[in-house]
Amino acid sequence: MRRLQLLCALFAISLFTAACSGAASKSETPNSSGNGEASQAASSAGGDGGGGGGGGGGANGSVSYRISGDYTKSGELPFVPVGLSLFADGGWVAWFAEESGDSVIQLNTNADTAIVNFGNSEISIIGTEETGCTFDFTKNDSGGLAGSFECHATVGVSNTDGSQVHVDMSGEWDAQP
Repeated sequence: MRRLQLLCALFAISLFTAACSGAASKSETPNSSGNGEASQAASSAGGDGGGGGGGGGGANGSVSYRISGDYTKSGELPFVPVGLSLFADGGWVAWFAEESGDSVIQLNTNADTAIVNFGNSEISIIGTEETGCTFDFTKNDSGGLAGSFECHATVGVSNTDGSQVHVDMSGEWDAQP
């Protein structure tokens, strides 16, 4: 449990930093993916909205992920709705974690500050649009969240020696409170 608290604190700090710097850069440059509503409408117009298929591992849904490059890992983490995840200001701050706290994914689904963080005892990865990630939100309301992300050539940090690693990371999520 202590490891989960430590990872949560790490991600909270990185989320706050990314959100503050992301808001400044978003106001200076146009968002190539639209305002979130357009992305959601475009993916819904494509038929079945196929992006969010990660649910299944937890009672409230889950995220499936794949990491490749200098570090490889894949898996599925259950959604943690109580106490950590919340919907506010048009998006989720959503946590997906093993009960042991060994691996954690944190998503911010607000279209203006979309972010995905992955962390465990070996690596920490922060992915934003500015670092090469794209997000597809097929559901993003108080009833739940679904979608996918893809990050290319994202920089991560080894938690054992502080060295940089370059990875591709992708995933799908489907969760509800």
